[in-house]
Amino acid sequence: MNDYIINPSWFYWISVCEGVKFLCCTIGVLCVSGVIISAISYFSDIDFNKDKAELYKKWVTRLGVAVIVAALIAILIPSKETLIQMKLAELITYDNTNKVIEIIQDASAYILEHISGK
Repeated sequence: MNDYIINPSWFYWISVCEGVKFLCCTIGVLCVSGVIISAISYFSDIDFNKDKAELYKKWVTRLGVAVIVAALIAILIPSKETLIQMKLAELITYDNTNKVIEIIQDASAYILEHISGK
């Protein structure tokens, strides 16, 4: 019987999302440092070696795009807390809360009957 309220694999995917978010942040930081190094190299070689300066310019452009992509992915992947809140919001419905209230009322009536009956 696999009637999970929350499927256990959901917690695995939450940790995978956190790992992907961390990886994107790391890639973004490395690309930013690459952009800085390439930009410094570009501006130092712009007067002396035009071919090398163009190569640095290409790397700045490529790494800049990688930074933007990594930043967007890191921003759009929700945090662990947000994923849990989204799952709870999906599971908590009016029908479910009404059933819980009925169960509590039945249990309260049962307890009161046994207390007053003794």
